[in-house]
Amino acid sequence: MTAKKQRRKPSRLRADKPQASPESQAPEVSGDAVALPAGAYKVALTLSGVLFVGFLCAVVVYVYAGSWFIERLDATIGETLLERGHNFEKAGEYDLALECYKKALTARFDHAHNRTFTLKCIGALLWWREGPEQALEYLEQAYARPDYPISIFEPLCDSLIEVGRVEEAIDAAKKWHAEAEKADKAPLQARAKLYEGRAYLAQGAEEKALETFVAGGQIGSGGLNAYEAAMLYHEAGDITKTLEYLDAYLKGGSGGRAEYARDLRQRLLAEQQTDPTP
Repeated sequence: MTAKKQRRKPSRLRADKPQASPESQAPEVSGDAVALPAGAYKVALTLSGVLFVGFLCAVVVYVYAGSWFIERLDATIGETLLERGHNFEKAGEYDLALECYKKALTARFDHAHNRTFTLKCIGALLWWREGPEQALEYLEQAYARPDYPISIFEPLCDSLIEVGRVEEAIDAAKKWHAEAEKADKAPLQARAKLYEGRAYLAQGAEEKALETFVAGGQIGSGGLNAYEAAMLYHEAGDITKTLEYLDAYLKGGSGGRAEYARDLRQRLLAEQQTDPTP
């Protein structure tokens, strides 16, 4: 049985009426050649000319300024890696930060002080996360340069104390205090006294350490200098002075150390109340 052919319905549109606007109709095709719209050759020629002129301009710019641009790009790659490392460090990605800082040291810097700062950043991060031996390799390189930042002193002094290089720590702490005093930065002056006192303690010079902590407490209105002084007075059996410096510390102290200081204060007050000695 053969299928019945369906008759094709004529289009409702008239044969002489275009189904789209003339502008949107495809060009007529004759064989393999495509007839371009009128004016297309002129547009193509103009565009080619513009591109050629642009290419010539790029060549001229490269000849006169290309080498300078490349040198500048290479010269600032150290700063770029330093900034990237700093961002990683702020985000808590310390391994990535360390990787960026170390890569920066292999690159060129536009400003020499940024290399010094990168050395300090590596040293401070290693001091905090790994230990003084690893940190000192970079901290001492930064400290040997004339443009070291004042923030280098805390990790440097602490690391020197930890590895037993006490005299060097004392010298660095004194220099720290002098620079902080010159810059009129009292909190840093007090911090320098704290590490100087700790260095004296590591040396076994407790009287000198106490004197230094007391001086630091007077600069910084208590703080950790007052805490360290209180501990030394407590070891010496001077309850009155111990309470005085504990009170000075507890005005701003916090955390586990402050909790211990409060407990010690309460015990000493209780001992005073139960002591039969007039």
